[in-house]
Amino acid sequence: MKRLWLRILYFFLISFFYFQLSPLLQAEVPRLEPLNSVALLAKAKEPLKIDELIAASLILSGVEDNRLQTLKKMFYVKIDEVKAHFKGRGVSPELGDDLLRYIHNQYLGRYNVKQTRVDELLEKGTYNCVSSAVFFLIVSRSLGFSTYGVKTTDHSFCAIQVGENTYDVETTSVYGFNPGEKKEFTDDFGKVTGYAYVPPGNYSAREIIGEKELLFLILHNRAVVSFDKKQYADAVSIAVDGYELIKNDLSLVLLLQAFAHYTTWVVSSKQFQSGAEVLRKASSRYNRQKKLKEYYSHIITQWVVSYIDEAEFNLAQVLIFSSYKDKTIDNDTYRELFVYLHQKKAEYFAKRDGNKSALEIIDQGLGMFHDEQSLIQSKTLYTYNYIVELITEGDVELASSVLIRTKAEAQFKEKDYNELFAFLYQKKAELAFSAEGVEAALEQLEEGMNEVADKTLMLQLGEMYLFNHIKALIKNGEFSQAADNINGQYASVFLSQKSKQDLLLYFYLTKAESLSDSAGFLAAAHCIREGMSSIGKHSHLVQNYEVYIHNHVAELAGRKEYAQALAVLEQALTVLPASSVFKKDKRVIEDNMN
Repeated sequence: MKRLWLRILYFFLISFFYFQLSPLLQAEVPRLEPLNSVALLAKAKEPLKIDELIAASLILSGVEDNRLQTLKKMFYVKIDEVKAHFKGRGVSPELGDDLLRYIHNQYLGRYNVKQTRVDELLEKGTYNCVSSAVFFLIVSRSLGFSTYGVKTTDHSFCAIQVGENTYDVETTSVYGFNPGEKKEFTDDFGKVTGYAYVPPGNYSAREIIGEKELLFLILHNRAVVSFDKKQYADAVSIAVDGYELIKNDLSLVLLLQAFAHYTTWVVSSKQFQSGAEVLRKASSRYNRQKKLKEYYSHIITQWVVSYIDEAEFNLAQVLIFSSYKDKTIDNDTYRELFVYLHQKKAEYFAKRDGNKSALEIIDQGLGMFHDEQSLIQSKTLYTYNYIVELITEGDVELASSVLIRTKAEAQFKEKDYNELFAFLYQKKAELAFSAEGVEAALEQLEEGMNEVADKTLMLQLGEMYLFNHIKALIKNGEFSQAADNINGQYASVFLSQKSKQDLLLYFYLTKAESLSDSAGFLAAAHCIREGMSSIGKHSHLVQNYEVYIHNHVAELAGRKEYAQALAVLEQALTVLPASSVFKKDKRVIEDNMN
C-alpha cells in the first residue's frame, strides 16, 4: 500500500510540473467575490436614499468606476428637470400620471425587451420593464411619492401609494398609469382625438418587492443576456452579485443556473484546469449548495475522461486518486473512472504493444475491482486475442499452454474453445507439414480432433493435406506409395468417398498413361481394366480403355497379326460388350483375314 501511494505522489508531482510549465490558455475566469459596493448595498436598510438608489442602479447596470460620477450627474440633471417641471404640485394620482407621461416624452425613447441597463436608458433612451421601473421609482421618490416595485411571473412595474389608495404604474407605456382605465389623448393642438386603453396584463401572480429586489432584476436580466451571448463567466460574476444582494430563492436559482452554464462551457471548451478551480472555490464559498459540488465533480470527471481519451493515463490516474481522496468524486464515480481508465489504456496498449500488454493492464484493474464485469469481459476478449496472436505468430506451445489454462478456468464458451483449438491445430499442422511432411501434419490434425467437438475443420484440413500429397505422388509416378496412402489409416479418417474415388481415377489414368509409354498399349489397357474393376466403368476409364485397345489392335494389324488382334478384341468385348469401337475394329480385322 505504501508503494502504491509513493507512485501516486510521483504522478502528482509530474502533473504539477506539467501544469506549471504548460502555456496557460486564455480562459474565461469569473469573479467569485461580490463587488464591495454590492456587499455594502446588501447591508443597507430600506428605504434607500436617493443617492444610494442612483449609485446602485448604475453599478448594478455594469457601469465602470471611471464613468460612475458622470452618469450620476446625468441622473441628477434629469431629476432636477423633473422637479422644476412639476414645481409646486403636491403628491397626487394626477401628478403620478403626468410624471409617467413626462418621463416617456422626455427620456424614454425606444422599448427593447433586453435593455435592462439604467445607464443605457440615460444615454440612449432605450429601456425595458426593469430599467424603466427603476428609473420611475427613483424619479418619483424625488417628488415625494411612496413608490415600490411589483413583480409578476415575467414582468415588473411600479406602484405608488397616495393616501389609502394604490395605483399601478406600467412604466413601459406612456398610458401605463393605473392600467385598465380609459384615457383621453389629444393631438398637438389640444383636440381630443380618441381614447387609449392599457390592459393590466397577467397580474394575478403579482408580488410587491423591495428596492433591492427591484434592483436585483437588473442583474437577473443582465445575466440572461450574457447567457444568450455565451458570456458565461460574466453571467457567473453578475449572479454572484445578485445572490449577495438578496439571498432569496430567485437569486439562488440564477446563481446555480449561471454555474450550470459555465460548467457546460468549461467541459465543451476543455478549460478544465481553470474551470475546476472556479467550481472548487464556488463550492467552498457556498458550501451548502449541493449542486455546485455536483458541477465541480462533473468538471473533474470530464477532465479525467479527457486525459484518458488523449492517452495521458498517468495524469488521469493522479486526478482520479486525488479527487477521490478529497471526496470530490463519490465511490461510484471513482469506480467508473477507474474502470474506464483501464479499458482505454488496455485498448491503447493492445494496438501499440499487443494483447499481452493489454491483459496486464486489465489484470491491474481487476486487482482493484475483482468483480467488475466489464473488466472480466475485457480480460476474456484480450485473452482470446492473445491466443490468436500467439498462434498466428507460430508460438503454438505458449498458445497451447494459455489455452489449456483458460479451459481449466472455464474462461470461454464452448464455441470459443472449438474455434481456438481448431485454429491452434491448424497452425500446428501447417508447421509440422513444413518441417516433417504430411504424416506429421495429419498426426497433429488427428490429435486436434480429440480436442474439438466440431471436427469439420480438422477433417477438411486433413483431406486437403492427404489429397494433395497423394496427387503429388501419382503425378511423380510414385504409384506404389500413392496406393499405400489411398488405402492407409489416414485415408480412412480424412478422405471422403468422393475424394478417394477421384484419386483412384487419377491414379489409374496416370499410371495407364505411364505404362503406355513404357510397356505398351496393352499394359495400359490392363491398368485401366483394373481401375474399372476397382471403381466401376467411369466414362474416362471406358474412353481410355477403348483408345488403348484400339491402338494395340492397330499395331497388331500393322504387323498382320490378325488372329492375335481378333483375340484381343474378343477379350475386350467381354469387358465392354456394347463398345461400337471394338465392334467396328473387329469387322475390319475379319475383313482383312478373309
